[in-house]
This record gives sequence, structure tokens and C-alpha cells, in this order.
Amino acid sequence: MKNGLVKEFFREIKQSRNRFISIMLIILLGVGFFVGVKAASPSMKYSADKFFQSNNLMDFRLISEFGFSDVDIDAISKIDGVTQVMPAYTSDLLVQAKTSNNVVRVQSLPQNYKGSENPINEVNVVEGRLPMKSGECVVDSNQQFENSYKVGDKITVNSSEKDKDIKDILKTNTYTVVGLVESPQYISYDRGISRVGDGTILYYMMILPQDFAYPKYTEVYVKTIASADEVTAFSEQYKNDIGNLEKSFKKLSIDRIEINKNEILQEAKDKIQKIKDQLAAERKDAEEKFAKAEEEINKGKETIIAKEKELADSEKKLASAAKQIQQSKNKIAQSEKDLAAARVDYNNQIAAAEKDLEQGKRDYEDGLNQYNKAYADFQVQKKQAEEQIAKEKENLAKLKKLIDALEQMYSDIENMPMDEIYNQLDSIMAQIRKANETAPPEYKLTEEQLQQIENAIEGFKQSGNKEQILAALREEINREKAKYNEGLAQIAAAEKQLADAENALAAQKQKLDAAKAKLDAAEAKLNRQKSEGQKKLDKAQKDIDNAKIKLAEAQRAYNQGIKDLANGKKQLEESKIKIVQSEKDLNQAKEEAELKFKEAEGEILQKEKELKDLTLGKWYILNRYDNPGFQSFEDDAERIDRIASIFPLFFLIVAALVCLTTMTRMIEEQRTQIGTLKAIGYKDKRIVAKYFFYALAAALGGSILGIILGLAFLPKLIFNAYHALYMLPNFNVHFSWGIVAIAIFSALLCTCTVTLVVAYREFRTTPATLMRPKAPKKGKRIFLEKVPFVWNRLNFTSKVTARNILRYKSRFIMTILGVAGCTALILAAYGLKDSISVVVPRQYGEIFTFDSMMNLKYEGTLPEKSNIKAILNQDKDFESNILVDQRIMKGSKENGNNEIEIRMFVPEKTNLLPSYVTLKDAKNKDDIQFTSESVVITNKFAKLLGVSVGDTINIFDDNMELHLKVTDIAENYVYNYVYISPELYKDKVGDEAVFNTVLSKFIDEAKNNQEAVAERWLKNYDVLSVVFTSSVIDNFNNIIASLNRVVAVMIICAAALAFVVLYNLTNINVAERLREIATIKVLGFTDKESANYVYRENIVLSVIGILLGLIVGIFLSYFIVSSVEMDIVMFGREIKAMSFLYASGLTIIFTLFVNLVMYRRINNISMVESLKSIE
Repeated sequence: MKNGLVKEFFREIKQSRNRFISIMLIILLGVGFFVGVKAASPSMKYSADKFFQSNNLMDFRLISEFGFSDVDIDAISKIDGVTQVMPAYTSDLLVQAKTSNNVVRVQSLPQNYKGSENPINEVNVVEGRLPMKSGECVVDSNQQFENSYKVGDKITVNSSEKDKDIKDILKTNTYTVVGLVESPQYISYDRGISRVGDGTILYYMMILPQDFAYPKYTEVYVKTIASADEVTAFSEQYKNDIGNLEKSFKKLSIDRIEINKNEILQEAKDKIQKIKDQLAAERKDAEEKFAKAEEEINKGKETIIAKEKELADSEKKLASAAKQIQQSKNKIAQSEKDLAAARVDYNNQIAAAEKDLEQGKRDYEDGLNQYNKAYADFQVQKKQAEEQIAKEKENLAKLKKLIDALEQMYSDIENMPMDEIYNQLDSIMAQIRKANETAPPEYKLTEEQLQQIENAIEGFKQSGNKEQILAALREEINREKAKYNEGLAQIAAAEKQLADAENALAAQKQKLDAAKAKLDAAEAKLNRQKSEGQKKLDKAQKDIDNAKIKLAEAQRAYNQGIKDLANGKKQLEESKIKIVQSEKDLNQAKEEAELKFKEAEGEILQKEKELKDLTLGKWYILNRYDNPGFQSFEDDAERIDRIASIFPLFFLIVAALVCLTTMTRMIEEQRTQIGTLKAIGYKDKRIVAKYFFYALAAALGGSILGIILGLAFLPKLIFNAYHALYMLPNFNVHFSWGIVAIAIFSALLCTCTVTLVVAYREFRTTPATLMRPKAPKKGKRIFLEKVPFVWNRLNFTSKVTARNILRYKSRFIMTILGVAGCTALILAAYGLKDSISVVVPRQYGEIFTFDSMMNLKYEGTLPEKSNIKAILNQDKDFESNILVDQRIMKGSKENGNNEIEIRMFVPEKTNLLPSYVTLKDAKNKDDIQFTSESVVITNKFAKLLGVSVGDTINIFDDNMELHLKVTDIAENYVYNYVYISPELYKDKVGDEAVFNTVLSKFIDEAKNNQEAVAERWLKNYDVLSVVFTSSVIDNFNNIIASLNRVVAVMIICAAALAFVVLYNLTNINVAERLREIATIKVLGFTDKESANYVYRENIVLSVIGILLGLIVGIFLSYFIVSSVEMDIVMFGREIKAMSFLYASGLTIIFTLFVNLVMYRRINNISMVESLKSIE
């Protein structure tokens, strides 16, 4: 393109960016979904292949009934095409769990064999490490049960066979978990089936090979050239290669069995001879034991005779001893009576004496208390009196000093001259006052008296009369002396009173001491009497006690003699019985031994006969497709691929049709511009290039983004949906460039090709014609106009809508197809979801009506299981129960090659089955009458084998093969079943059915306590495991949830496509009718009326498209359901009414939403510009 057209190209993209982006989004959704979903299946297979190659997964697993020797291993390794071998050990054992005895597959840890670089089936350590010594193990890292094992836990395994010791299988049965591992043998959570327990292996564990006790290897893993690096395990080439190699292994097995025949026969003969020698030794030992037993019996008889004599003598001695004991009892009784009387007299005498003594003591104590009180009071009074006397004496001494002072003054005054008296008067008065101050208070001179003395002195001073002073002093002196003499008299009286009181107390004390001495003498005499009397009583009591002791000893000896006599008699009777029983046991033992020896001799003869008729076992040749989950993984990958071949292709077709319409409309819109470019000289190729590259850019851009996003999210998203069923360490996206090329080519074909076709169709017209408006199509009456009854009743807008819808047929068809395609996709997705969701409620709510299934440890006929049947009937937690024989077998149509895994189901009684399993005809849903001649197979089994009522089927396992004529085909959704009556089983097999399972119904109260019931039965009864219907429902819900996630992806993608398609078609519709909308606006239509003018057509076309899409969606849904169905699951064949509402509702919502988005564009249409745009 020239520069002008280049600018025009980018300008066109900018101006029509909504159209450009919508084309890109449609291509993105269509291509992205197509490439992403188509890449899911190759990615799943590629990821699995990477896992198998990195972990060196085996191609073959060979199992022999007689084991493999080193010579066998060498022969296998020399087969042409074998690249590596690894012998191994395997055993299915039991582990006691809380609610079941779990079946665990114990395998030897993969090892390098004879210098191989890597072991076959190498495991990935998820946590911990690999075992390094005996007693260590690694366990399955994907254990799907509660309380799964962790590193550090201990596992104890047990044999599932009564007569087989675990030590014959393993050297130790307790292992410490040191790691969790992933094995390439197990890519699903299914661990396979087993003949042990309930037939389902719950998990695997691996131990060191040296921990097995088997003399030979139990299996051999083989790698071959079939699994070369460039060959995928899911390819036809791989299947053909292993098919050819399997023939070589079968041929080798025949050769090796023939070569080992003599060795096996000789080994069997040696065993028989060993049994003969052992039998002869046992017979000899038995004869010796019998002879010894007879000798012991004879000795026992002699001992009995001697014992009888001894017991008779003992009876005589005991009778004499009993008489002596009675005499002693009488004597002791009389002595005790005499002692009691003496004790009474003694007590009376002592009591009287003690009473008198106590009274004397009380009198003495009273007198003593009175004396002590009086003495205490006297001491207090004495002390007080003495203190008072001392104080009085001190006061008198002070008074004496005052008197002496007054006497001295008197003498001095009397002898002193008058002149000195005057000089000394004040001094004398001062001395008197000083002496008075030291005198006791009661003897002091009062102030009045002192005043009188002073008055006398003053009078002397005035009168000079000496006699007056002396008279006053003498009067005072006499007064004080009188006080002094009175004090002395009082002191003498007080001292005499004290002495009298003290003498009285002394006399009282003397009387008390005499009374005390008398009491002490009386008490001493009483004590002597008590001691002497007590000694006499004690001596008498001691004599009685000694007599009692002797009597008790005699009584004990007598009682022991009685007891010994009774024991002797009892032992004698027991000995007699024992001798009789021993004789009986000896005779019975002789008979049993003889019978046992005869049976053993018969067994030896039988073994010798069997040895002559011995047919050697065979090798079982298994390949990867026999590994748990391998075939189902491939099947699920193929189902995803089938979905990818249908759903995304339909998706892509819808997107392509819309893109075709969009590009066609774009070219038609720009015919004027094309004519202008032609008129100014641009060549047709250059003009076409603009539109071609426009379509190319949108298609390539959408394709590239769709491929990137589709491959980035969808394969991983779909695989994650299957993560509940399969586990691979890593998921790697792998896709086919051819699919990418097809997607891009389809996108380019729908855009670029239509662009070229439409553009060159326009180029056939002259530029002048192109620049003029395209002549409108010739108007003609539509179908409704020919129906006046309808047409005349339509208003104007309805008539315009009808004319516009039917006038533009291409737009009519493309809109309907686009909406119908999106609706069909959404309904198909919801239909698939509905078909899946009915599986669990119908199987475990309508068909299976029991609550639990108990698998018994040991199978048995109805009489053999009568005990557990009786216990079940007595258990109050069960409403009812039934014994069934349920076993996993293979089934095929007579003379057919296709083999399907089935479950044979035989009830204990024919009439009890309908109470636990509801059998309805797969087609008309009528109840099936289950009789003794019935052979009822399930619908999926019939479909897979192409069997109908009246055809003959074969069901078989390693132990039996039955040919049965089908009488009914029953509705069923999970697993494949064949129901036959116990009568028919006996007729076909020749033996009674052996029951291994119990189906039970709980009472309402027990349904909330199922775990406790299961734990009780597992602990106390012969039950291997208990499976609750509720648990099975949870497990199948996990499986169904995987497909539901895929369905959710489909719904989301279909919804996104529906929105983009509706937006694009509506956008085209508005773009085509700009002048028409502008015209009705000029005519006075409001914005709302103008929008409704367009909306009505969109809604009508959407409704027609929805109705058509619902019809197409029904067929598309049925086709997808039949494509994704699994062999063990039958999906429903119905679509719920709500799914029709959801599909219709989503489409209508998108239609309304697109109308809402377009409302703004319709409002923004310029009436003037739109009306002149054609010029």
C-alpha cells in the first residue's frame, strides 16, 4: 500500500475501533477456546508421558503363581526388545484402622538390578527419605482416608488368611514410616483391586526387598523398546509394540513352566515325603504319649485307694478332738463366770474406798483453798500494813524532828538574852518554817498556827514579853507531842493485829497438814488393795486367756482338719472324675489320633494323586493399561478431546459466522470510499489490501491473544478439574501446531477471505456507480401482510419491526444463528451439568436404599454365617440387614472380545433384594420383578457390550465362569452390576453362594452415630470393613465435581461469546441503519422511541434465536454427554427446566445489556450528518 492508504488503514482502525476490537474479541474467544480445550488432552498425555519417562515406568508386570527364580529373570531379560528387568515382591495385607481393616499393597522398594542405571518405577520422595534399614517403610503420599499416615508413624500389617502366618510373608510386621512417595504406577487415586479384604486397595507402602520372607520373587517389572523416548504411551505404535512383545512373554512363560516342571514336581514329592516322615514321627509320639497316659491313670487309681483310707482315719481323730474342745469350752465358761463375780466384788470395795478417799480429798482441798485464800489475803494485808507502819514511823520521825526543833527554839529563847532574841527572831521563824516544810502533811503546822507563832514573835517585839513567846511555843510543842504519842500507839496496835492474824493462819496450816498426812496414808492403803486385787484378777484372766488360746489352736486345728478332710474328699472325687475323664479323653484322643492319621494318610494319597494330575500355573502378563487409573486417564483425556472436537468447534463456527457478517457489512458500508479511491486512480489490489490487512490484523491479533490466553489457562484449568481423580507431579502444556494452524486458518478464512470476496464483488461495479448510493431493494409484501387477521391488528411500530426483520434476510439469519449458537452452547453446558448431578442422588437415594455395607473377613454359606446373622438381628441399631455375595468379576457378551469390569450381586434370599436395591427397567422405569430365574444387568453394562434382553453374557474371574441369559436391564448410574438369585447361582455353580458382605439399614437414632456402630462391629465381630452410603456419596461427588468444573469453564466461555456476539451484531445493525434512525428522529421520535425502534428487532430476533438455540442445545447436550461418559458411570439423559431458563435468561440478559450499551450510541447519532452521509 502507498503511504496514503497506509494512513487510511490506521485511520480506519481508529475510527472503527469498536468494530475492530469486537472482531478481535470474537476471534480471541473462538480461537482461544478451540486451541485451549484441544490442547488439554495432549497436555494431559504429555505430562503423564514425562512422568513415566522420568521415573522409568515399566512396560510390563509379570506375575507367577509359583514365583520367579534368577534363571527366570535371566530368560526374561534375553527376550528381544527387553531393555531392563527388575524382580520385586508384592503382597496385599491388612492394617487395622479405626473403622475398618484397610487393605494395603506392600511392595518392595524399586532397586537397581544388575548394574541398571535407574530402577524401574522409581519413586519421588515427597517428604522424608527412603528406607535404609529393616523395619522402615515409605507410604503413599496421596492417602485418601482420615488419619492418614505421616512420617514417624508406625504401621502394623497382618495376614488376611487364617492359616497363614505373617512371618511367612514378612520378616517383621511393624514398620516405621520414614517418607511419603509418589509412584508412576499410580497416576489416579485408585489403588486397584485385590482378593484380600473388601477387594479395594486403600494405599500402598514400600519396604526393603530383604524384609520379605518369600523364597522367590513374586513379580518382575520389564522395560522394553516400546517406551522409547520419542514414543508416547498413549499412541497406537506403543499399543502395537507391547502387543507384539506380549506374545514373546507368553511363549517364554510356556517354555519356562515346562522347564521348571521336574523341579516343581520333585519339590512337591520332597514335601510329601517330609509330610509322611512327620506323620510317622507324630504316630510314634502319640503312641508313647498314650502309654504314658495309661500308666499315669493306673497310678492315679492307686493313689485314690490310699487317700480314701487316710481320710477315714482323719475323720476319727477329728471326732475325738471335737469332744475335747467342747470340754475346754465349758471349763473356760465357768472360769469366766467366777472371774466376773470376783471382779464385781473387787470393783465395789475399791469404789467405796475411793469414794471415802475422794470425799476426804475434797474436804482437804476445800480447807486448803480457804487457807491459801486467807494466807494470800493476809500477805496482801500484811504488806499493806507493814508499808503503812513504815510510813507512819517515817512520819513520826519527821514529826520528832519538828518537835526537837521547837524544843531547841524554846530552849534557845529561854536561855538567850533579850537583845540576841531580837536579833534571832527572824532566823528562828525561818528555821520553824523550814522544819515545818519537811514534816509529814498530817503533822505540819497550819498557816494559822505559824501565824500565831509569828504574832507571838511580833507581840514580843512590841512588848518585850519573853514568856508570851515561850508559852506559845510550849503550847505548840505539847500539841505536836500529843500527835507523836498517838502515832506511836497506833503503830503498836497495828503490829499486834498482824501478829495475831499470822498466828491464826499457822494454826490453820497445822490442821491441814495433819489432814493431808491422814489422806496420804489412806490413799497408799487403797492403792495396795487395788494392786493386790488387780493382780489376782489379772492372773485369773491370764489363765482364762491361755485356756482360750489353747482352745482356739485346737479349734483351728480341728477346722483345718475339717477343711482338709473336705478338700481331701473333693480332691478324691475330682481325682475319680479326672481318672474317668482321662480314660475317656485317652480313648477319644486315640480315636481322634487314629482319625487324624487316616485323614493325613488320605491327604497324602490325595496329594500324590494331585501331583500326578498337576497342571502347572501360568504367568500373568500385565502392561501399563492394567495399572490403576492408566486406562481411565487415557479415556478421560480422550473424552476431553471429544469435547474439544465438538464444543469448541461449534464455538468457533459461531464466532466465524459473526466475523463474516461483520466484515461483509464493513465492505458494504464503505462502497462510496472504494468508488472514490478507484476514481482517483488507485488499483483494485491496493484498495483491497486496506480491507484485507484490516481483517488480517484483527484476525491475527485475536488469534495470537486467544492462543496465548487459551494455552495459558484452559489446559491447566481443565486438568485441575480432574485433580480430584488424578495426580501428576507436574503439568506441562503441550499442543499441536496443526491445531493452532487450523484455528488461525479458520479465523483468517472467516475474515480475510470474505473480505476479498465481498471487495472484489464490489469492484465489478464502476466507480461512478460505487460513489452513488446503493439502490434500495425492491419492496415487496412480507408473509404477515398476507394474513389480514394478524396484520390489521398490528400497530405502526409493530408493522415496521416485522418489515425490517423479514426485509433484511441475511441480517435476520445471521442474528438468529449467532444467538441460537450461543444459547445452544450455554444449554449444552448446563445440560451436561444436569446429567452429571443426577448420578449420586439417583444411585444412592432411589436405587440403593441401604445405609451401610459391611465386608466380612471370611466368606461363608448362609448356615456358616448364621451366628453373625443372629447377632445382626439382635443389634438394636439396625432396622434390618441382608447377607449378599458381592464380588468383582469380568463380564463379556457371549463370543465377544470386549471385557468389562462388573460386580456380581447375589442376595441371601431372592425376596429380600427389593428392600435394599430398587430395580427399575432402564427404558420405561417400571419395577422389575426379581425372581429365582432372574438375571438383571445394568444399562451401562448392556450398552458397552451391546447386550439386550434374551442375549447371553459370560461373567468370570480366576475361580469361576458363568453363562447367563439376560432377563432384564435395570436403571443404574454407578458401576456395572449383574444381579442373580441364590437359587440360580447354585444351579449354575453347583454350590451354595458364599456371602462376604452385609447390607444394613440403620434406625433413625443410629444414623447420627454410625462411626460408633462401625467401631463396635470392627472390634468385636468378624468384620473387615464398614462402608457408609454417605461416604460413598462423598467420594462420587468428588469425581462428579471434576466434570462440573469443566462444565463451569464451558458456561463461562459460552456466556462471554454470547455477549460479544450480541454486541457485535447489534453494533452492525445500528451502523447499517444510521440514516433510518436519523430519519425517524427528524420525524419527531424521542430518544427512547428511537432506541425502542431498534431494540424491538433485537429482542424479537434474540427470542427466535433462543428458541432455535434451545432445540439445538438439546441435541448438542446429548451428544456431549454420551461422549464424556465413563465406563463405570452412567450419566442422566435429561435437562432440567431451570437449565432452559438459565440459558434463555443469560441470553436475554446479554441482549438487554447490549441494548443498554447501544442506547448512548443511538442517542449520539447526528440527524444532519447521518442524513447527508450517503452523498
